[in-house]
Amino acid sequence: MSVLTGDFIRYTNVLSQVHRFHYSEMDGYIRRFLRDVMWTQATMKGPFFYSLLNVPMDEVASVEFFMPVEQSDIPVPEGLRFHSYFAVENMMTYCVHTNIETSTEAAYKILMDEAEHRQLHQVTPFFHVFSGDRSLPYMMIKIGVAEGSGQAG
Repeated sequence: MSVLTGDFIRYTNVLSQVHRFHYSEMDGYIRRFLRDVMWTQATMKGPFFYSLLNVPMDEVASVEFFMPVEQSDIPVPEGLRFHSYFAVENMMTYCVHTNIETSTEAAYKILMDEAEHRQLHQVTPFFHVFSGDRSLPYMMIKIGVAEGSGQAG
């Protein structure tokens, strides 16, 4: 599959939560976030997605989890944030559908190489958007890009 350009993320009524943890604890933090969303009694409309806010050189990841919900007026407990609208434009996307955990790093390189080839720079963290079902799960890995060198001038 090739890189899709001109993509975006656009959702209304999004709950989010930021965590910092050892990368091996990711599944537990995803379950915790989804439990916290269910506690609000909001109806999840998905898809679940997250952004990797750092490069986990020390094996500690900073991650923001997101879940779009149906309701626009819900009680938001401490630790969760409510966004009436969440959007990131001008994104490049690569789909990972086999060996999702091991293919993610390769997808990052593919996206960064394509951005460099197009003389674009990354302006957002990596986003991971989960899709598919149990029989065919896949993940869209996305980055926001812009023209120029990315350095302040």
